[in-house]
Amino acid sequence: MSKMDQLIDLDNESQIATFGAGTQGPAVEAQLNEHGYRLGHYPQSWELSTWRLDCRAF
Repeated sequence: MSKMDQLIDLDNESQIATFGAGTQGPAVEAQLNEHGYRLGHYPQSWELSTWRLDCRAF
């Protein structure tokens, strides 16, 4: 379970990123930054929230 907070897939053509359940906002941003993308959506609780995402990265 400790590795569920990681980037699972990043499709550069469609710019869709898939993260595991429980990935927190800062981890999403950091892992997208490693590939030249950013989240671009920062809800007030993003530092504490856990996400399961399939989203377009910007």
